[in-house]
Amino acid sequence: MRCLRNKLTAEFEKLESQNAPAKQIEELGTGKLRAAVVDGDTDWGSLMAGQSAAMVTEILPAKTIIENIFSQAQNLFKN
Repeated sequence: MRCLRNKLTAEFEKLESQNAPAKQIEELGTGKLRAAVVDGDTDWGSLMAGQSAAMVTEILPAKTIIENIFSQAQNLFKN
């Protein structure tokens, strides 16, 4: 999977370069998605970024994104 770079991905890369056992690498990843999503750990959590991340063409404030979503939804309901 694709992830945003952080301390966790650096540690994965380090272990892989040292040819660490698969079990050690798996143990490092255990619970890391939850750490990111539930606990908000952006350093050691798994910050997944799927293929759709490549479709991001601009960075906008959250307010603008939400306004755009509502505007698009209103247009769909009108048609």
